[in-house]
Amino acid sequence: MSWDAIRHSATYVRTMPTWGGGAAAAFLFSGATSLIWYQKIINWKTSTGQTSYSRILLITTGSGVLLLLVAYFVPIGFFGMEALQHLNYIWFSVEDSVRMKWFVVERLVYVYMLIFALYTFFGVISSWHIAFHYAKSFLINRSRKVEWLLLAVFAAVPFGFVYVVDINLFIRIGRYFVISRIIGNMCLIVLLIYLARKKSNAHV
Repeated sequence: MSWDAIRHSATYVRTMPTWGGGAAAAFLFSGATSLIWYQKIINWKTSTGQTSYSRILLITTGSGVLLLLVAYFVPIGFFGMEALQHLNYIWFSVEDSVRMKWFVVERLVYVYMLIFALYTFFGVISSWHIAFHYAKSFLINRSRKVEWLLLAVFAAVPFGFVYVVDINLFIRIGRYFVISRIIGNMCLIVLLIYLARKKSNAHV
């Protein structure tokens, strides 16, 4: 771990990020779209029955900032800023560089791959679940056949991408996706704030 590289990278805090870099960093905070659906079952209320906004702010902002700092500084500490430009799967390379001499698994990359696979599996299920309910909410006909048709489309698109898209095109699509997602999330948050204020003014 090179602390000099980490200190050098910290000096870029005054540099304006690009759209792609800013969108990739803001992707950690894009869970607001998921909370729109999951807030029905998450208990954000205190014992008095009021919504704890401080709890929401602490959990979302605190965890997001911590993950952002780790994701930014740790790879730079291992490889430096110049070497990272030539890596596609940065965290796989980071974990492959970690050795544990007195452990059952010597190379940490195997543990990381297992955790990453579980996280990816959970993310896919959660994303499909939310997208399915969002898509279903726009439909007038919500029969079982329509639901199965939506699931078939969700399953066919990823498998089609595997046979059509190569890794370079997939990375470019991912870059466009995170940029469009941050713009969409900002518009969604502005819309929700407007609707919330409109609703509160209606009750006055």
